[in-house]
Amino acid sequence: MDDGALYNGKRLDLRPKIAQVAKSMQTVKGFQSIICQRRFSEPSDSGKTPYTYVDQFINRNKCAVPVVFEYTRLNFDDPLLIA
Repeated sequence: MDDGALYNGKRLDLRPKIAQVAKSMQTVKGFQSIICQRRFSEPSDSGKTPYTYVDQFINRNKCAVPVVFEYTRLNFDDPLLIA
């Protein structure tokens, strides 16, 4: 998830919505965390966030082989589920 968005010239903080999604996912078997794309440079309000930023995730899970992400551009209305 992105932690922010730019809509109609206004910057929107999506971190509260991420917290709501994470709270609702707590009952889902196997749910561990939300991986979040950083859009805001300032830290979150609290030290305990229900998500992990991509850079933190990669640094915490170092592997012998470097991780290379490949991105595929999709149309805005394409359905998407990452499981």
